Amino acid sequence: MQLYVSKRDNLTSFVSDIVQAVVPRRSVAHTIMQKKPARITAIDCHDAAIKAFDRECAPFGENPNAITMASFLANLCEIVRDPKPILEQIAVKCADGSKFTDVL
Repeated sequence: MQLYVSKRDNLTSFVSDIVQAVVPRRSVAHTIMQKKPARITAIDCHDAAIKAFDRECAPFGENPNAITMASFLANLCEIVRDPKPILEQIAVKCADGSKFTDVL
């Protein structure tokens, strides 16, 4: 059980690092990581970020818990609106392929 908790923590920290790289203001990054999105209006950004995260970092089919990171990416998109900086961070941080497996 401890292994699963550790893997979840690592995945959340990983996404937090992406958020902080895109939005360096600590208070904004903290809010992104704490709140559930009330509404998603940056649909194109959200779609691109989620698909890239799934494809390059944590495939949802192999990591059932990874889909919970979608809310953080949605919040990030609501702030920056443009997917480019998010996609750049995903590309850098997952350059060697999927970082996560079996995050339940």
